[in-house]
Amino acid sequence: MDLALEGAPETTSGGLARPRVAGLMPAFLVCGLGCDLEVAAANLGLAPQMLRPFADQSLQAELPDPQGRWRYWPSTGMAMWSGGNAEAETAPISLRRARIEVVPAMDLLLRAGFFCTEMSLLRSAGWSAPLDGRAGLCEMARREPLGVSGWWIDDRGDSARVEIFADGTIWGESALIAERWLLTIAGRELA
Repeated sequence: MDLALEGAPETTSGGLARPRVAGLMPAFLVCGLGCDLEVAAANLGLAPQMLRPFADQSLQAELPDPQGRWRYWPSTGMAMWSGGNAEAETAPISLRRARIEVVPAMDLLLRAGFFCTEMSLLRSAGWSAPLDGRAGLCEMARREPLGVSGWWIDDRGDSARVEIFADGTIWGESALIAERWLLTIAGRELA
């Protein structure tokens, strides 16, 4: 579904789905960069020397303005933007953002040890009232939402506020949390 159609979530000035809760930090993936470092860097608005090796065979560039970082995986031609604060949406880029199918993403998160204990679902008419996790999952089985805003707990007992949108944006209470949820959902593509 094209999120420019009626019923799409409100967007930020950078074109990301606007989070339900203020103060969350964004993360999203872009695809189609290819494996050539110079071309990929140029498409991300970076000089190739800005990208430094990172532990998982990706390359990373830290940016002061907007505050955040790009991580680029040459083997998949994908890159992840992770904002360093709630306003760090990154400059508009003409690259295709990887979309998220919300229901399969919820299943991947559950299998990875993340459970949403309370959620609101975004539909064309707006956000639902808060639902407990099981009721929310049942409601999602009836119809794919445009987004989920909720409280999550992992298998270690840590909790976090995270929002997942079909446009491919994850908003988390920290950049690390947004990255962790996004990479859990997309991890198989980045391996």
